[in-house]
Amino acid sequence: MFIGGGTQIEAELILLEAAVSKGQYQYYHLLTGVDFPLKKQSEILRFFDEHYGENFISINEVKNTKYLARVKYYYPLQDHKQNLLIKICRKVLIICQRMFSVDRTKRYSQIKKWAIGSAYFDITDDVARYLVGKKNEIKSVFGSTFCADEMFLQTLVLNSEMYRNLKLYKSSKNNPYIQNTYMDVLRAIDWTRGKPYVWKKGDYGILIGSNCLFARKFDFTNNPEIVEMLYEKIKE
Repeated sequence: MFIGGGTQIEAELILLEAAVSKGQYQYYHLLTGVDFPLKKQSEILRFFDEHYGENFISINEVKNTKYLARVKYYYPLQDHKQNLLIKICRKVLIICQRMFSVDRTKRYSQIKKWAIGSAYFDITDDVARYLVGKKNEIKSVFGSTFCADEMFLQTLVLNSEMYRNLKLYKSSKNNPYIQNTYMDVLRAIDWTRGKPYVWKKGDYGILIGSNCLFARKFDFTNNPEIVEMLYEKIKE
């Protein structure tokens, strides 16, 4: 699986399908192996009980051609190891597609608007089941795209009948260490100092003061102190 590739989207769908097959849960959370909670488990559970029915998805309509290019062209090499040769081949393929006015978005008349946002989410059961039910369409539309893990959920939800009545959580807290795009998903992610920045021991105060439920990115091998400090704070 390549991060941001079509196989990553498939992996997320497999996880969601497995989760909904086990029963009906209130929420489904997407976290990575480099994430860590910032609150005690009891606090996290209480938060989602208080906001039951709200979905934590960052949805921003795509109006920038740079982002639309992720789905406009074909990226057949997206799931290969990204070395210099692959990157050069990908650029050549894009140039050729532009010359021939390729626009794969025109194939999908059911999609009126394209959207982008954080790849991470906390969604309710109805949204999770909606995505699982659309898995074949998702694979068809986003299978050969570029970094569409930040677009497939947002686009499907934005174009769904449920979107009009969907309750989306909006954070009113202004945090300079979290970009606005990521404010709605309750994760402390610092894109100002890295891609994203790896939290360190000196960032403890920032993380605790962020009022987020989770944070990324952590390096458990080279910067274990911050993880140990957070664990002591949140353990019950």
